[in-house]
Order: sequence, then structure tokens, then C-alpha cells
Amino acid sequence: MEFNRNLLAVSGTPGAGPAPATPFGGAASAAHRPWGRLWLDGSLPGERGVVALALGPRDHDFRPVDAEILARWLRAGTPLTQMAAPFAAIAYDDQQLIAATDHIGLRHLYGFQGEGWAAVSTSALELARLAGAPLDPHTVGTYAVTGFHLGEATPFRGVTKLPAGSTWRLAGGELTTASYVDANEPAKVPGGDPVEAMAALLRGNVERCLDEHPDTVFELSGGFDSRLAFAALPAARRAGVRTLTLSAPAAPTRSSPASWPRTSAPTTR
Repeated sequence: MEFNRNLLAVSGTPGAGPAPATPFGGAASAAHRPWGRLWLDGSLPGERGVVALALGPRDHDFRPVDAEILARWLRAGTPLTQMAAPFAAIAYDDQQLIAATDHIGLRHLYGFQGEGWAAVSTSALELARLAGAPLDPHTVGTYAVTGFHLGEATPFRGVTKLPAGSTWRLAGGELTTASYVDANEPAKVPGGDPVEAMAALLRGNVERCLDEHPDTVFELSGGFDSRLAFAALPAARRAGVRTLTLSAPAAPTRSSPASWPRTSAPTTR
């Protein structure tokens, strides 16, 4: 299945929308389709195609999902609840482009709806450039306080994130949102305890990563994410695992914490 980090798709009615652009520094390949224009940073599939925007699409049992099944699920919508996060993909033909993100919105996709035209991209910045969208002081201010862009907000006015558990349909200069998750139906978690279920999923993913990539190096930056990933590794498998730590140029280089100067501590970020 084709994998791309960068995507821009633009659809518009005749005479509407901005002039054609060359996004991503001109590195992306471009193709015309009846519904609009498509840019991808890899090779472009034919008239019909499915493109993964997150590496290695898999279901919740960590089984790979092939292109044919994924294309069918993207068009149907509801089966996408079986996809494990992070996940995003597009499917397109001569009528429309369908984009989807995972059920918890870990893989961000961005959209803009203009007068008679609309666009989808993996980059909010590329959409802002295309639309001439200014910075939004409210969302930038919120980010300064919280460290997050809340909900579907982005730094740019009019540029939004695809909501978690949703698809976008791009055709005829319109961007249409649909949810594939039933908000009224409680999540079905194996075992009944979501914390235990997610902990087991993380442990399994970390072990499978080591099984498939024995040369994996753990970055121990001192933050929550790296500690959580290493804690998910069973104690019996930790011996001999390679790790990488970060420090400031002026930090001590001795390996023993007891030998570090009392007046300073190693900087990890």
C-alpha cells in the first residue's frame, strides 16, 4: 500500500478557489482528477487509489489491513472503528476523495472550506498558505496557556482539524464531515476495564516492536512518554536493551549519579 507523509487535495467549482500551488516546497507530485487536484510526496496511484497517511495500517489485533479492505472500509465508514490508532488514509476515484482519521484523532488531518472550493491536507500551514488564512489570536492564546490546540482548532483562522472518528468527503468544492463512531454506544473494551485493556495493548505493541526490530533503541528523555514506553517493556526483556539519553553540553558526562556535582543536575530536555 502506498504511504505518504504529505497530502494536499483541492476541489472547486469552475472559477472558484485559489490559483494552483506547489505545496511542500515543490517536492510533491501532482495529478488532476475530475473532482479537483491532488498532491502527494510519493508516487501517485492511478485513477482510483488508496493511500495510507500513517505507516503500517493495522487493526486492534495488530494485523495489517491491506489496500483493498481499507478502501472498502473508507467508503463504508463504520468498519473504520476496527483500525488501531494512530491511523489516517484517503481513498479516491473520479467522483470524490474520502479522508479519515482514527477513532481518537491521534493522526491529524486538516481542512478548509472556502467560497466554492475546499481542501484537505496533512499540513495546516499549507492550507493557510493556500487560503491566505491569518493566525487566529484566540487559538494561539489558548495554546500558549494549555500547550494544546483544543478540539478541532488550529493556529489559523478557518483551518480546522478532522474530528476524531470522522471522515471527510471532498467533491464539487465541498467538504462534508461524517462520524463513523456512534457517540450513544458505549465503547466495547475487552475485559471491561479500559485502563487494563490499554495497558495490555501498549505492552503487546512494545513487545512486538522488539520482536520485529531487535535493534530498537529507547530514548529516555526524562519525560512521561519515554518512561511509559519503557515501563511497558517486561522486566525480563530489559537487560541488554539499548537506550539513548539526552543532556545539555554543560551537563556532567559521568555515568554515576553519585558523582554528579550537587550544584547542578543533568538537563534532559
